[in-house]
Amino acid sequence: MSGFSAEPRGLRAFRAVLAALSAGERHRRLASLACLLAVVAIAAAAIITGAVRTFYYGHDIFVVLAGAWRFVNGQAAHVDYASWWGPIPAMVFGVGLLLRHNSVTAFGCGLGIASGTLGAATWALCRRRMLPLPTAMASLGVALLVAAPFPLGLRPQTLSPAMSYNRWGYALAAMILLEAFASPAGESDALVGGLIAGAACAAAFFIKASYSFIGIAFLAASLVIRRPAWRVLGILAGAAAVSLALMAYLRFDFRDMLGDLAIAGNARSTSISGWGIRWALIDQTPEFLPLLAAAVLLFVDPWNDRSEPSGLRHSPLLASILVFFAGAMLLASNAQAAGFPLIAFVAVVVLNTVLRRGALPLEAAPYRCAIVALAVLCYLPRVAADGAGLVYGLVQHRRPVPAGVARFDPPHLRELVLMDVEDPRDWEARSNGATYVAYINDGVDLVRKNSAPSESVMTFDVFDPLSFALLRKPAEGGTISMGFGNTFVDNIKPSPERFFGKADIVMVPKYPAAPESTVLALERNYGAYLRQQFDLCAQSGRWWLYKQPGASKECPEQLRSK
Repeated sequence: MSGFSAEPRGLRAFRAVLAALSAGERHRRLASLACLLAVVAIAAAAIITGAVRTFYYGHDIFVVLAGAWRFVNGQAAHVDYASWWGPIPAMVFGVGLLLRHNSVTAFGCGLGIASGTLGAATWALCRRRMLPLPTAMASLGVALLVAAPFPLGLRPQTLSPAMSYNRWGYALAAMILLEAFASPAGESDALVGGLIAGAACAAAFFIKASYSFIGIAFLAASLVIRRPAWRVLGILAGAAAVSLALMAYLRFDFRDMLGDLAIAGNARSTSISGWGIRWALIDQTPEFLPLLAAAVLLFVDPWNDRSEPSGLRHSPLLASILVFFAGAMLLASNAQAAGFPLIAFVAVVVLNTVLRRGALPLEAAPYRCAIVALAVLCYLPRVAADGAGLVYGLVQHRRPVPAGVARFDPPHLRELVLMDVEDPRDWEARSNGATYVAYINDGVDLVRKNSAPSESVMTFDVFDPLSFALLRKPAEGGTISMGFGNTFVDNIKPSPERFFGKADIVMVPKYPAAPESTVLALERNYGAYLRQQFDLCAQSGRWWLYKQPGASKECPEQLRSK
């Protein structure tokens, strides 16, 4: 009758699962090596993919490349031209341009640099505060989040360079979250973690400020449950070091930097409403509920050792609630379809906490396996989607370009393949596929026929691709993006002098890539100044070419008089 006292097979299986997931301390070095090699593989895949074969929003690649081209030519965001993002993307993709000799494949190179750096930094942050499995999940999750070449909230096969800077912001916010709510092993680790979190928070500000504010909220909330002096010192030192270095690069030009951010912030605020925030909360509730369930089960765990620090017990639940509201704010303020990547990283915190508790006593095994299952459910779909997008982009890169697909004429753009959009809205068709390729090719041809190589050029459209397409030195001033309601509105906008800068040539498209609202806003705010300060010099089927009066003497009189 002793069989009745034996451990039931089902419980034995539960215990085996938890034991396997909790194992790894003895093999931490091997696990760390495997994790770092996987991060390197992710970065390499992004670099090999290069200019991802693009199915939507192809013109978005010229936002990052225009900024990178200005970096290569010695210009800094805010100081030398108006920018609604910080200088970090331009710097990283600019390094990609230098490494790739100005090829458009610098886009993948920039993604590879960023994903490898942030993935390795996440490993350094987590390796002593988490078990090997959660550490690997966090590091690979951050690396894939940065490297995945498709817009957040869309399907992985919707390949596009759009929103890469938003992915970087989320990755930095994820690192801050992990530092804030995964307890360190000791004071030295608290200092290192604080340094990384502070640096990440400052870096987020110099990419897109809204992510920095989310990071500050995470750090402030975490100080309620965990505030060793070494950690606070590390946060302040990390933030100060990054901020001072980047402000030195920007020549401590606070006026122009804050002025640009104020213009962009005002524009975004006009599109945020109370209803928009409420809808974002409602929209992400189904995704959030499994995470909340896991955090609540962890918090009320009846088998938990009461000697566990209260901060460790409170952290997952507090992180879950903060992420829910932070996600709503970012969804309401971003041009993002859906989804919130930070849910996956709270799931890592939950998983690490429950695995540290183990499965003792025996009755705790099913309960804790349920928490593990919920955490995996919150983590795996999001990270798997990013991985699938990266693999799909790599596969598409290796496939021959289909016959009949339009290609760019400039050799350094040939690797960028824009596919025609299926069932598009009008502006989506104009910003991708054969229509956008013809837009660039015709503009390049018209400028070359009617100007000297030393003359600078800007584009009177949502983005400014022609300086990079022509590999001409950009003029001082100008901007890399002008989206109505996103980067400017009628009452707060760059002055005409700052918008046009010192450009010798202004190219005005007859069929703009911008949505109609931006086309009308550009004409309403800057059209009269354009015609007062520049002469119409040449035109083609797709463009009008305007020149400064001093440079338009050879233009046809019948055009100059228009």
